[in-house]
Amino acid sequence: MRITSRSKAIAFFVILGICLVALAVALNVGWIILNWREGVLLFFGVIFFLLIIAGMIVNTSFLVHEIRRNEHTTASSMRLRTN
Repeated sequence: MRITSRSKAIAFFVILGICLVALAVALNVGWIILNWREGVLLFFGVIFFLLIIAGMIVNTSFLVHEIRRNEHTTASSMRLRTN
């Protein structure tokens, strides 16, 4: 039963990360279209956008990794209790 809830937690965080990345892409594309004439702002906007996207992807992968690590730790401790 616990494994099902953990797989749901993994799915939730992966979907949340994907939605946040999609939202950031949509906002960035709109910003670029509106401000394409201002080159310096466009340059810094693209750099910051790439940093934000990279941060969200790394954060999502760490969350999924932690959930899987906790799942493995719980499963191994359950095996020790039964023996």
